Amino acid sequence: MDPSRWFGAVSVENATDAATDVLRELATMLDTVKPTAMDRVRSHAVSQGHDWVEYEVEILLAHRQDQDQDITLAVGAQGALLSWLGTHDHVYPQDGTSERPWTTVVVDAVAAILRGEYQVIDHYRGESLVKTTVNDAVEGRTLLTVGSLASLLPFRRVDHVERRSVRFDCLG
Repeated sequence: MDPSRWFGAVSVENATDAATDVLRELATMLDTVKPTAMDRVRSHAVSQGHDWVEYEVEILLAHRQDQDQDITLAVGAQGALLSWLGTHDHVYPQDGTSERPWTTVVVDAVAAILRGEYQVIDHYRGESLVKTTVNDAVEGRTLLTVGSLASLLPFRRVDHVERRSVRFDCLG
């Protein structure tokens, strides 16, 4: 599948096999889920790299109406970093199996984010953010929790939470 169908700019000439595998699988997945709110002009896949040396390809899935819902992937031979709604997750080669390589794990996570299945839940005490969790709303499990050590103390009770998810209006 030609990724230029989904991305306004594609320039990954010197990318590793892992990065090109993610891009190829991503284009196939996008054909399946059909995100109608994706801005194909602003979306891109470029080898210019990311802020971290080990991730040489940056892939942006841009939201048509709300840039806060953009999804960014930084991919390299040693893994991928997925960023959305102010949080992030790492996927490493050891996260895959012989039946399901890590590149597929990355693309499956992006598909879940696009469909709004991954909820970012911010836990507050007053106006202070105590911790952030990412839940898989379909499977009903917590994928990751990020917060300070103080968030574990009993006096740091949460008095309200805010749930957010990305919506790319997928048809498939």
